[in-house]
Amino acid sequence: MLAVVRIDYVRAALVAIASAAVVAVMVAYGTASAQSSGTAIIVNTTLDEETPSTDGKCSLREAVFNANNGEKWPFPDCVAGSAELDTPQTIKVAKGLRGRSR
Repeated sequence: MLAVVRIDYVRAALVAIASAAVVAVMVAYGTASAQSSGTAIIVNTTLDEETPSTDGKCSLREAVFNANNGEKWPFPDCVAGSAELDTPQTIKVAKGLRGRSR
């Protein structure tokens, strides 16, 4: 009877350790995917806009500024970057602009 109790105890301990390992992997994966799934700032013009405007166009300069500052001001035409500035920021170029210059 004593041997059966020990085997059940060992089995329960192994299940607990395996469960903890699975949870740790899931938490680590969830953290990594949350960091990489931020909002992308889309550049939709080849113009180089140095001053704030509300023309509906997001230039590369505006996108970089918003990504670096984590907010939408003073360039409201671009999406704000992440408030957590230590996370990666994503800037994408609109499909119609790829390979084009002024």
